[in-house]
Amino acid sequence: MSPMLLLGLVALLSEPAGARQAVGVEPGLPGPSTVDPDIALIPKAVTADRGKADDDLFDAGRTLETRVYVEDVFSASDYRHDLAIPLPTPPGTNWLNRFSLDTQVTGAIASGLSFTVSNRIDLYAPRDADGQDGATVGNNIKELYLTLEPGPGLFIEMGRINLKNGAASTFNPTDFFRANSRIVQASQDPAALRENRLGAVMLRVQTLWRGGSAVLAIAPKLASQRSLTQDTGPGFATRIDETNGTTRALLSITQEFWGLSPKFFLFSDDGLLRVGASATKPIGKSVVLSAEWAMGRRRDLLDDALCFGSRVGDLPAQPFEQSCARPRRLRQELAVSLNWVPLANLEVSAEYDYNGGGLSPQRWAELTAAPSSRLTQARYWYLQAYAGALQNPVFRHGISIRVAQSKAFNRNLNLAALALINASDGSLFGQASADYELSRNWSLGLTANATMGARNSVYAGLPQKLSGAIRLKYFF
Repeated sequence: MSPMLLLGLVALLSEPAGARQAVGVEPGLPGPSTVDPDIALIPKAVTADRGKADDDLFDAGRTLETRVYVEDVFSASDYRHDLAIPLPTPPGTNWLNRFSLDTQVTGAIASGLSFTVSNRIDLYAPRDADGQDGATVGNNIKELYLTLEPGPGLFIEMGRINLKNGAASTFNPTDFFRANSRIVQASQDPAALRENRLGAVMLRVQTLWRGGSAVLAIAPKLASQRSLTQDTGPGFATRIDETNGTTRALLSITQEFWGLSPKFFLFSDDGLLRVGASATKPIGKSVVLSAEWAMGRRRDLLDDALCFGSRVGDLPAQPFEQSCARPRRLRQELAVSLNWVPLANLEVSAEYDYNGGGLSPQRWAELTAAPSSRLTQARYWYLQAYAGALQNPVFRHGISIRVAQSKAFNRNLNLAALALINASDGSLFGQASADYELSRNWSLGLTANATMGARNSVYAGLPQKLSGAIRLKYFF
């Protein structure tokens, strides 16, 4: 048993249980929300300072907001030994322990000027994929930026910012800054991954007016793109070569009309343009319909992956660079979700996802036709790595179903279940989680994952068959 888990059990004997709302819920897990996404863009430190007439330096003790917790996560996995496409190297250790210190601080520096810092320090064991004893320390600077309010309704932010967009809960076509942002987490729920990830270094300007808002974000290229085979494990690297490997710019505009607040997007990634839109519409008192869409010229996911791999040196130029010569075509992405709250604290959602750059069943059959070929293995596993880095579905059509129950059976227990289904071959990824608020400061979480399907299917073709994690948190 890890030291953190042992410490938690000892503390329970001396600390009375108390109420702490949603303390055990992993950041980003689904739950009913009434927060306007555009209002959420206003920096917390700025809104906290509204109404103050004093233009002098604020008292840091009154304006500082902190959230600090330590977390110990022990995870174990069961790997498949009869993969349709063999792994080029063994999967490595089947267990991992991560001890983390997660800190988020937001505070005012002066009138109209605030800062935000979000950082996580990790201690991993075992040290390497072969299971050697030891420990490795890593650090993730998730956010680090300044916010300036030069006038009413105008905000200028500079630094590393986790810029999130999207109305759907599983696949977000308009979440244009999601690529290469993942950090290690106990939950693999896409909603949780979106909330807790690396930001990109950018300049963001926001302006608000009655019934609407506009945001312009520019994230310049600060380093050459990192290859996918380069070690991105524990360490103190900033990972700027992942989050700022290309020059990206995003303009979004929201305007309320006809009872809707649609958002429109124009995005550029090294000059490649994409457009998008999203909207949310309540239907009655218990149903919310959300939709988002994006469109742009791209290669399909496989050609994009092989072209990228040959360009950064992960794959040999021949024969993979021929993928770069494939023409880009107009491709669309779509997510439509329906959220239903039939009972208090219970939420059920279903979502349909379409990725126009994903593989068709025919393209998948061609990719996996010669499983013993080293060329097939290289193409297959590099596609999986590339899709994971971009957080894009491999296939075109997908369905997700999510059920979340807060205060289940008692006020301290939160339950959630998620199924991601490939509509083309029926394979699926499933996750079930339970979070229990042991006391005012302590929280215990359990997560179980499984991939199922035919041997040559998308999800059953992944190495991990089963995995689970136990997570203990202490909030300061």
